[in-house]
Amino acid sequence: MTQWRRYLILVSLFVLLMVSGPLLNVQADTDAQSLESAHQALTKFVTIKLVTKQGVKTNVNDQVSAGGDTASGNELLSESAGLYLQHLALTNQREAFTKFYQQTKTTFYAHNQFSYRYNPRTKKRSNVNATLDDLRIIGALIQYDKTFKTKHYQREIKSLWHHQQKQALKQGHVADFYDPQSKKRPQTGTLSYFDFLTLRQLEGNTKTYQKQLRLVQGGFISRKMPFYARRYNYHTRKYTTGNINTTEGLVTLLHVAQIGRLKPSSERWLLQQTKHKTLVNQYDQHGHALTTDQSAANYALVMMIGNASGQKALQAAGQQQLLAMQVKNAASPLAGGFGDESTNTAYSFNNLTALVAMDGVTH
Repeated sequence: MTQWRRYLILVSLFVLLMVSGPLLNVQADTDAQSLESAHQALTKFVTIKLVTKQGVKTNVNDQVSAGGDTASGNELLSESAGLYLQHLALTNQREAFTKFYQQTKTTFYAHNQFSYRYNPRTKKRSNVNATLDDLRIIGALIQYDKTFKTKHYQREIKSLWHHQQKQALKQGHVADFYDPQSKKRPQTGTLSYFDFLTLRQLEGNTKTYQKQLRLVQGGFISRKMPFYARRYNYHTRKYTTGNINTTEGLVTLLHVAQIGRLKPSSERWLLQQTKHKTLVNQYDQHGHALTTDQSAANYALVMMIGNASGQKALQAAGQQQLLAMQVKNAASPLAGGFGDESTNTAYSFNNLTALVAMDGVTH
């Protein structure tokens, strides 16, 4: 190779670096602006269309009723309250957080726990809680004190935790719920209910916490389907898997990611499914898709998992797919939200999970 040719190659490489650098910066700036715009639109949608004086509606469409134990559109869930409190803490809304938490207690708190469901028309609360929802609310209080560098909720956190340890979390067992009327809890623990970040902050790195962690880790299915079993039975000491509800499975993955325990096989599988936009709502135990339906909440959870584990590629892939599902039509009643325009339905879980995912990146 002649000296002149070497010179031309070096010049070409220099020019390529000079051009590609600004292009990459422009792309990053564009992505950030796109996310900020999406975040603002979603915040407006949630605030106007879903948040009420008593809590957060399950659906913008009051008439929606899935039947069975599923909440109707007008009903309020402690799940939504916890997610919205997370949003307020993450976005530094001090007064709004304090006010909304006071209302959350008024709406849901009874028998030393948060009822999982409230009907504003009949003014009836469910008799039981959902343990994950209680832990999420406590976690939001911890986040508030961390964000604002206060001890404002320390006494409240201790009180709530004290009652949880006597009820749904007796002897360190993370039971699905506690029934104050029968004074009983089920023998099962749903693995997605093990909110390890909150548990670690409340329990410390104790034997109880380590036992809870081992219990979930023991439910890992396989490298082909790198999710975890659905439930564990404390009496039989056996796991139950069945078909996999993707949202539930992703919540479990988020909880392990938040404490640095996400398995590489889970990260790779999620990245592949997300990049190809093939993350569906249900799988069998071998990883075969059982539906073609997809949900905004699932891509939001992928975004959160990527952010929590420091996997930027995963976070970016989840973000790309999530933003593609947002309603862009400014004339639509669902503008800025995530829902089905043909039926005018938008569920709080999809929208609040997306909101918290965006909060984690924009703040």
